[in-house]
Formats: sequence, C-alpha cells, structure tokens
Amino acid sequence: TLLTVPFAWAINCFTSATINGVHTEWQTPCGDAMKFCYTFDEQSSSYPVKSCGYSCTKVGEFDVPNMYGTITCCDIDYCNPASNTSFIMAIIIATLAALQ
Repeated sequence: TLLTVPFAWAINCFTSATINGVHTEWQTPCGDAMKFCYTFDEQSSSYPVKSCGYSCTKVGEFDVPNMYGTITCCDIDYCNPASNTSFIMAIIIATLAALQ
C-alpha cells in the first residue's frame, strides 16, 4: 500500500528594500506556506516593493484603491523580476529554477 503525502515547496521570489535612498533587490526562498510573489508599485515611490506572500486576490495586475498603487502577484519562482530584469529573463530564470 502506498501512502500519499501532500508535498509543498516554498516559492522563490525577488524581495526588496529601500534604505536611506538605496534600493536593493535580492532572490529569496520564501516560507513553506507562502505561495505567491508580490510587486507593489506605489505611485509616490521611485522603486517597487517586492516580497513573498500567503494569498492572492487575483493572479496578475490589479489596482488597490486605498493603497494608491498597483499590486502584481504571481505564483511561479522568480515571477516578480528585479527592476532591471526583462520579462523574458524572468521566464528563463523561472524555468531554470524549476529544472533544479
């Protein structure tokens, strides 16, 4: 008899911080329960905020009325690319990560 055990792995996302005007982005393995990557483009900020997250209202881009910006959430590794990374490069990174 085979025992089926659910298997879940953490998603990998880009995360970011701006400290004293210096913006930095890095690759982060998110926690086990985190299944989404976020990018929040605040209208008043020069740099997007990137992070890991637990839930997503709608995969893709949507406006958040009270936050004055746009949130994008996605559900594959490195799908919220660094500011200087193209969409094509993000797909390549996600594909390579999936092959490991």
